Amino acid sequence: MKKVVSMIVAAMMVCCIGMTAFAAGSPIKVEPVVDTSATTVAEEATIGGVAVEEVAVAAGTTETAAAEAAPAKLTELAQGQVAGAAVAYTLMDVSVKDASGNVLHPTATEPVKVAFQVATGLDARIVPMVMHWNGADWEVVASSFDRATGKLTATFTSLSPVAIVYASTVTTPAAPSVSPTTGENGFVALAWSVLLAAGVCTCAVICKKREN
Repeated sequence: MKKVVSMIVAAMMVCCIGMTAFAAGSPIKVEPVVDTSATTVAEEATIGGVAVEEVAVAAGTTETAAAEAAPAKLTELAQGQVAGAAVAYTLMDVSVKDASGNVLHPTATEPVKVAFQVATGLDARIVPMVMHWNGADWEVVASSFDRATGKLTATFTSLSPVAIVYASTVTTPAAPSVSPTTGENGFVALAWSVLLAAGVCTCAVICKKREN
């Protein structure tokens, strides 16, 4: 009986350690989950008297410093917004253009509001947010997210590079998806706990019967 109990306790400890590491995990860089064709200027805007007509999104970033600083800094900023959050992120170079395809540069006095089309159907415990490289460091950009439409909207006074960051208090998030299974990973730890508890009870009953 003692041996059985010892084995069960050891197994539970191993699983708990594994779940802790999984939840805390390192930030995950995911492939862009932004639908570029549906990412638009959220409100009419002009820069230097010229109307903003198009948002251009390119995967990754050409800013080496921004890419190198991203894992640690994006995690730090995200956890400042969502306590203890695990983080996934994607980097993009974003620009806005006029009707002729010329790049425009927003400023503090002439900002531009961009509506990124990200995933719909996200688990409510996953919080998407926008961050921006200001040339020296990453910073949080105030944003709003409509879970029904998947629109993540933020106002920029400068652009590129931009990071879409996903923070989760449940588990290290994989690339967000519109799949119906989105969010199920958040219950992995709970499922393991239930199974382990059931195993303990079953073994206890078996051992008790043998003793009788």
